[in-house]
Amino acid sequence: MKVKRSIKILSYVLSAAMLLSVGTVANAEASEDVSENVKLSEREQRLEEILNDYYDAVNAQENQLSAASSYQNENSIQEETVALLNEEGFEAYSVNDDTYASVQDTLDTDLKELGVDSEYSYIIVVDAAGEGNGNAQTRASYGGSFNYTYNGTTYSLRRLTVFASDDPKMNKQSTADLLKSASTNLIENCLNTAIYAYIDFLSGPLHMGTVASICGLGIGNFRNGQSATLTLTGATVWTREYTQVWSSYDQKWISGSSVEYVQSKSSITASYYDAYSNTPQIVTRPSSRTSYSKHWNTTWRNQYAVVGYLNSFLQYDTVGNVKYSYGGTVKITHYENF
Repeated sequence: MKVKRSIKILSYVLSAAMLLSVGTVANAEASEDVSENVKLSEREQRLEEILNDYYDAVNAQENQLSAASSYQNENSIQEETVALLNEEGFEAYSVNDDTYASVQDTLDTDLKELGVDSEYSYIIVVDAAGEGNGNAQTRASYGGSFNYTYNGTTYSLRRLTVFASDDPKMNKQSTADLLKSASTNLIENCLNTAIYAYIDFLSGPLHMGTVASICGLGIGNFRNGQSATLTLTGATVWTREYTQVWSSYDQKWISGSSVEYVQSKSSITASYYDAYSNTPQIVTRPSSRTSYSKHWNTTWRNQYAVVGYLNSFLQYDTVGNVKYSYGGTVKITHYENF
């Protein structure tokens, strides 16, 4: 069963890859996926791998199908992904309008407090595996939770991660036209211009690549410039991991702290006339980066979870807004407004 589900999800991913490769030229540069200065455990890497495949499959379905069919297929992909996660030892839940109340009861927590809206779809993962990290005050415990001692008192904590499927606050996409004129000089300059992503609370720009390196094209592809277009797409997905504290008084899990990472993807879509084949061509190639908030994988999460719990005030460690820049000018800004 595990193999069948893995194969089925892989088929969705292959569909996404085929969609992105339509009309591409040979030896185009592969997309780049970089984790910024964070060492993930094998378990964390596997979780991200499964969820990245999920996002790619959902995006492929959205591009191929009508709204109604897309919704049904996205739900199917989500269910398959949740089943795979559970088979690999994660405690995963599919959250939508139909399952919202039952998942909330099962998790003994307030989903609204986590920004989870019943109008949209999410995957929630509860996991405490790998806890410890050399901290003598932290040890794995029962039921996906672990113990943490703060100021002489031991608390029961757990990790809860929210992956947004279609929540427009957490999953954003925008486009910008890069080619105002189709002159040969302008196209050549455009191809040599670099794309950068800027993450508000992290230092320095993230180089996504030049237009040419992203889309794998050269000026020779644009023989008939009058019919050429170049479009930048910026896609941003935030993922939040909450550390919750068990409240024996409330008999539920209270969120005390939150860390997060953001996946910033840029893609260049080029359309042009290919004189050699006498056909129009469309090329799309993505470039991606993954950036983590400052306290990802540090004991800050545990300490401030307790601080937040004791003060009834959730402590956030965020990455902030994401900006996509072309030629020194910000073309797309995605605000972290949740």
